[in-house]
Amino acid sequence: MKNLFYFIAGVLFITLISATTVSIMTVKPARPKATIVFSNDYTEEEFMDKIKTYVKQGYIVKSIAGSGKQYTDTWIVVMEKY
Repeated sequence: MKNLFYFIAGVLFITLISATTVSIMTVKPARPKATIVFSNDYTEEEFMDKIKTYVKQGYIVKSIAGSGKQYTDTWIVVMEKY
């Protein structure tokens, strides 16, 4: 009986402390300073070099989408700078 009382008192104590320390935090994502979109009008090496050049300038790759058939591939790259 005594152990049950201490257990209930402990649960109540933790609940009361946690209820007073809860705060709501709102996080807003940063807006990009610049956005670049390009497709592969280049060879594969030129395409990768172009991505690497923009990465060195501080851009990050947000998305790459592509589709291909037997002889043609189409790729679109979206890069953002924060």
